[in-house]
Amino acid sequence: MENGFPALSVLPDDAGKWPADALVAGGFASLDSDSSIPLSPTLQLNGDLCNLSIEVLTRIALAEEERKVRGRVQSYTLKVEPRAAVIADNAQTLSEFLNTWGGVIETLPLLVSENQQAGFTVVSAVDITSGQQGGCLVLARGRSPVDADRCTRCGRCGQVCPEGCIDPWLNIDFTGCTFCGECSAACSHDAIDIYAVSETVIECPAVILAGEPPVSVDDACKEIIFDAHTGMVDFFRTVGSYEIEERISVNTATCQYISRIDTGCTRCVNQCTANALGVDSNGIHVDHMKCTDCGKCVAACPTGALQYEAFSD
Repeated sequence: MENGFPALSVLPDDAGKWPADALVAGGFASLDSDSSIPLSPTLQLNGDLCNLSIEVLTRIALAEEERKVRGRVQSYTLKVEPRAAVIADNAQTLSEFLNTWGGVIETLPLLVSENQQAGFTVVSAVDITSGQQGGCLVLARGRSPVDADRCTRCGRCGQVCPEGCIDPWLNIDFTGCTFCGECSAACSHDAIDIYAVSETVIECPAVILAGEPPVSVDDACKEIIFDAHTGMVDFFRTVGSYEIEERISVNTATCQYISRIDTGCTRCVNQCTANALGVDSNGIHVDHMKCTDCGKCVAACPTGALQYEAFSD
């Protein structure tokens, strides 16, 4: 005991082992993933950067022990890779971006166009909404007139097209297509349906827009959508490892928002200035990457459905 407080042990022994009675220590889980006890960045930073007495540091350690050991806070390390959906409005712009950044970023390229072009995934419409842990969900819809499993590459469709819209690689230029149906009628393998469409859902940490592609963007994810010319520095700032602690929880059994009819109480969502709360088919959800633990949502909840798990009710 030291001044009425338990003595703090701030370093492991020569073998890298913490004392058997240690419950929490200063450190970062992302740097010491093999630690046998919970590590507290709060304790580490206060010890390193602040001129605090042993009494104050002990109180911080005890609070961190209460939060990490006895509480129900789920913590983990989230690694954000340099990965993004790249959406462009023309093939040249998309090619230039890939030539510049393709070796640095894992790209998921999409070309928004009515003219199908070899080498790119061509789509006609893109909706971007927020995903899990701060990422994006990209819903892309595009024409898929040729069934590759049935097509024999006979070339008959291109020969009969009166507008010359079909190239040797079976890409169709829909800007000139009159939907006359000659290609479908000429295909003996029933491999062409010029009205067929397909949908693709891509989940990724971020979206990069090259040029001005026509996309629909949810306000909740605008901060992780970057311009290919002016926003690459900001994009790379989001890449790295993050220690996530899910301190705010939502009990859907007592929450007064009714997801199936999209109505009810949304006081917590309205109070959140960090844009960390949202609603979906499962009810109120928390984006722990954005949450700043300000507590406004917990204070606003009239039923106690939202809890600060480190020190819950």
